[in-house]
Amino acid sequence: MTWHNERRRHSLAARGIKTAVDNPREKAMMRVKPVVKPTPEAEFNKETLSEQEVKLLKRRLNDGKISFQDLNKIKYYYEREGFGLTDSQNKKGKDFLLDQWKTPTGKERTNNPFGFRETSVLENFKEIRLVDFYNTSRAGQMNYYLPVYSVESDDSAFEYYYDGKINIIGW
Repeated sequence: MTWHNERRRHSLAARGIKTAVDNPREKAMMRVKPVVKPTPEAEFNKETLSEQEVKLLKRRLNDGKISFQDLNKIKYYYEREGFGLTDSQNKKGKDFLLDQWKTPTGKERTNNPFGFRETSVLENFKEIRLVDFYNTSRAGQMNYYLPVYSVESDDSAFEYYYDGKINIIGW
């Protein structure tokens, strides 16, 4: 406790006002041990991630709380398998991609971002996986990572990231 806080506490005690240090409950709360945070490899080393976990991983990368060296320690990331997504996330992703491709009446959109290969993958859709993070920052800017998803069918796949529009970057 600093000199100023000690003086203030004595002054308040002289006037009959209890402070946090005088209250036994609050005094006990001040002795709470710090929470030990799990390492990224312990927290994210599982086969499937939920939407909240993907957002958490992205936020921690962008805030600098996790580095790419930490990310490379996670088994499903460094083996390039990628993380599976939950069934609800797969359905949500598939519906989003199909909506970008076709109108609700079934007509193909004129400004859709997909070529022949991507449309065949969407027709034979199997699953979506989180495979990487793409750094969209320019030289001199802070890093800003976006998740890269792999859309897979039985015989083919393509990768994309979304920053307001779909950017297909690999297969």
